[in-house]
Amino acid sequence: VHGAQKYFETLPSNDVNRQYYEGVVYQQPQGFIQKWKAYCQITQKINILHNFYPYQRTVRATHLEYQEDKGTCLSTSLGVLGASWLLLFHCARAGYVLPLLREYGAVFKTHRLFRQYVWAAVLPFAFSQYFLYRKYYNHVEALWTIHSQRLNNKQLEDPSDTIYPNKLRPIKRLK
Repeated sequence: VHGAQKYFETLPSNDVNRQYYEGVVYQQPQGFIQKWKAYCQITQKINILHNFYPYQRTVRATHLEYQEDKGTCLSTSLGVLGASWLLLFHCARAGYVLPLLREYGAVFKTHRLFRQYVWAAVLPFAFSQYFLYRKYYNHVEALWTIHSQRLNNKQLEDPSDTIYPNKLRPIKRLK
């Protein structure tokens, strides 16, 4: 027993994959709120697909590429954060505070410079996550739809293009 069936046996009884196996049909997200929730679940879906099909070529490549892109987005966000904080610091030392978000001071009782530091910290991470999710959304949704249809059809064997490592392959005996 490899991959999908082995992982399926370890799932709790209330897991969504068991529901697909019992016949619940996956509906792709429609509307802004459902798509936003789906954006936030991309990491979870990629990890579940990787747990189900660890040796399947497409899922493995997607998982590895997503992890690399996630690291790249994090390092880019940290670079933008450092550069923007340095710029804000030098502007403040010169006596200039950007006239952005000045109307929120009365509401939050904070200094404008503090709010700019907060936004300079939040926005790079938010934009990088958004663009990362946009890049993978359609591909992961297609893989998830195929996965749910396989479970609806009670297909727990691994897909045909699965490449197992040598230690899991059956031993071929010469006659």
